[in-house]
Amino acid sequence: MRKYLIFSIALISLVGCGGSPSLVGKWNMAGGTLPEGSKIVTEFAEKTYKMNVEIAQMGTTIKFAVNGDYTFDGKRIKMMGKSIDLDEASLPAALKPSAGLMKEGMEKKMLETQEGEAKLEGDTLTMMDKGKPATFTRMK
Repeated sequence: MRKYLIFSIALISLVGCGGSPSLVGKWNMAGGTLPEGSKIVTEFAEKTYKMNVEIAQMGTTIKFAVNGDYTFDGKRIKMMGKSIDLDEASLPAALKPSAGLMKEGMEKKMLETQEGEAKLEGDTLTMMDKGKPATFTRMK
């Protein structure tokens, strides 16, 4: 009887280890289509993500977050942006009146579904962002 119990536990353990590798956690991103010097931290939950972005432009740092859903099967990733939260306090005074238009333009560019091959090796995820390589490194 004990032999069957040990076999059952081993089988359950193997079945539990199957499935896609997990992206859950915080990741630093480098490369991709955002301007040089941008700071991007992406937090993946089970099926959602939040990408916090800081872009140095116009003599200031503009901050915003992209929220969305994703799927990852170990070989392909699909990221579907759903909303953008623009940190209006990060905008220079001259741009604050046009914050709504700025957010609208960002939504048109950044809420497109991105899908493609992705490779997870340890704590590094690599993928293509509109034809440019992007590397995510898991934060510890």
